[in-house]
Amino acid sequence: MYARTVTVDLDRDRWEEVLAFGSSVKDQIAAFPGLTSWHLVANRATGEGTSFAVFESEDAFDAVNDEVNAILADFGQFFTSPPRELLGDVLIAVPENV
Repeated sequence: MYARTVTVDLDRDRWEEVLAFGSSVKDQIAAFPGLTSWHLVANRATGEGTSFAVFESEDAFDAVNDEVNAILADFGQFFTSPPRELLGDVLIAVPENV
């Protein structure tokens, strides 16, 4: 398994727009071949958030990376600072099939 995390600082004054944007791209993200799971967790009080996506393999991630980056670029309208990314192998997953 291979994962991408992106840590972001979101504009707290645009929270409803952030939620609407997430809803608008949910089906597009769900259709990524090789995607196992994708979650965006954010704290409304601080605006801090982390996106966590797991793919079957690095090749599966690479196949959709351009589309992922396009979504992230569109999502950037809600960022108050540049996003921070981490890519890498999943070392431990619980349960294992996640």
